[in-house]
Amino acid sequence: MFTPVLPKVSLSHSTEAVLGEPKSMRSFSYTAEFLEAAVPDDQGYYKVGYHLDNRFVPDVIVCPIKNEVTANCMEACMRQRDQECMEIAYDLATYKMNYDKRFSEDFDSLRHETFVRLRIQDLGYFFFNVGRGGKGFVVFTIIPANAGFFALDFAMVQGIIPIQEIDAKGEDYHHSVIIFIALTFHYSHFEGKLVVVYNRREEFRELYICNLYSGKQCILKLNRECTIRIEPQKPWPGKFR
Repeated sequence: MFTPVLPKVSLSHSTEAVLGEPKSMRSFSYTAEFLEAAVPDDQGYYKVGYHLDNRFVPDVIVCPIKNEVTANCMEACMRQRDQECMEIAYDLATYKMNYDKRFSEDFDSLRHETFVRLRIQDLGYFFFNVGRGGKGFVVFTIIPANAGFFALDFAMVQGIIPIQEIDAKGEDYHHSVIIFIALTFHYSHFEGKLVVVYNRREEFRELYICNLYSGKQCILKLNRECTIRIEPQKPWPGKFR
């Protein structure tokens, strides 16, 4: 599937569902671009938040420091790691909690709503590799444009692939994983809790990050979840929850 955003590159249908008609879109190729996007104002800090039910809900205050930024989450739960935040949105054997069992609904409805919400926002996108050198895979990430500080975590830990390199590959490019940074759902759907949903499709993997959860922790989970499942699925030993 080809989109106006990356006309030479074949992307998945789920990616096209978001990029086909976004409010606005910008690409990121270098860490410096994330630093600029993280604090775009000259007042020395930037308040990241989103409109929900006709009111502005602040999530994070971002401040620039030398070669980096600091992010102060407004809610205490967003400053703490949650080992149980990963939900699985497919029916194969897993040691993690299934999304439909925890929330008593099929994930497809939230998946579709994610695409709808992203399309009405100003967005950004970038590519990075995850996994060991030579044995990893390419990840395509879509984020709200004002969440540059969040994406900066990915760039500083994993590095990012310049858009020119992806564009030059054209139809030879293939992404194994797509990350959708789908913010505000932790307010509207998950009672303020951290939720990251891992969805295995037939030919690729999707990760839905439903809050401004630490990018570094998401990368650790992504490395584990995708690396052990990127090959054909084998039964897990023991019992499953």
